[in-house]
Formats: sequence, C-alpha cells, structure tokens
Amino acid sequence: FREPRQRIISYWYFWLRADMKEYTEQGFKSFAKCYSGDATKLIVGIPELRIFGCSQKILKYMELVQAKRIVEERVRQFGFVGLTEQWATSVCLFHAMFGGDCVAVEFEPLRKNKNRTSDHYNFTEFGLDEYDSMDLYTYKVASEVFWDKVIKHGVNRKLCQRICPKAAHAFEDMA
Repeated sequence: FREPRQRIISYWYFWLRADMKEYTEQGFKSFAKCYSGDATKLIVGIPELRIFGCSQKILKYMELVQAKRIVEERVRQFGFVGLTEQWATSVCLFHAMFGGDCVAVEFEPLRKNKNRTSDHYNFTEFGLDEYDSMDLYTYKVASEVFWDKVIKHGVNRKLCQRICPKAAHAFEDMA
C-alpha cells in the first residue's frame, strides 16, 4: 500500500511525463479529486472503477459505511500487507513470514527518477493538506495490519540483517 496523497502526486507526474494532456489539462486539483479513492474502490469491488479517465462514482454515506466494513475485513484477510514508505521493512517482513532467499536487488529502486531528491512529495505544495478520501482510511487499516505483523513476527534490525545479509545496509536506520 502507498500513502494515498503520495500515490496521487506520483500518478500526476506519471501522466505529465507521458504527455497525456487529456488526463492533466484540467489541473491537479481536478485530477486529485478524480483519482481519489481508487485503492478503496479496487478492494471493495466498485464496478465503476476505470483504469483511464475520471470515475463519476461517488460513494454515498451508506456506501461509505459499508465500504469501511469491507476494507477492514478484506485487508485483514490479505496474506501479506506491505507499505511502500516502509519498503525495507516490508521486504524483511515478507521473508520473515514466507521464507525464501532475500537478495539485494529487492532493495534497489525500480523506477529511478534523476529529477527527484526525495521519495516523498510535499502535500502543502500540492494543496493536499486537507485531503480527505476513503483511501486514507484504507491506508490506515493497511498500516495497522502491517505494524501488527511486524510485531507478531519480531521484525527488527537484527532479524532483518540476519534474514537479508546481502542487503544488511538497508536496515541501518531501523529500530
């Protein structure tokens, strides 16, 4: 799972780089509203979800209540939940849960962007300080599941360095 505001900003830049003006010509605020809630819609199974273009499906209050219940139930049933913002810990948790060889390539950036100096975008710069979406709730649930499993499996720096000796450096900042 990825923090929803980070995902939307990243998605915005993806479409800008792809020069897909039909997705970006309305401006960022409209774009953010359009793509808000996508992770939740995927988990809940809302049929109006679209891969390209703006979804017109807006959840009504009762649908929101039901969506929260479904999110809680489904995310807690996933065999594995990782967080993009906790990549190294997620990889270690996966190997702690399921075994297998941990290799250094699992910790290399998949899509390096030479223009970026950070993995995180500034919410204020994009006007997302007050962003409200079901995806924030979904991310909160996923985070709870993730940290519960980290505790349950005893994932810490020492364990991760033992499980992933070829990438021990990835855990230096870990508690």
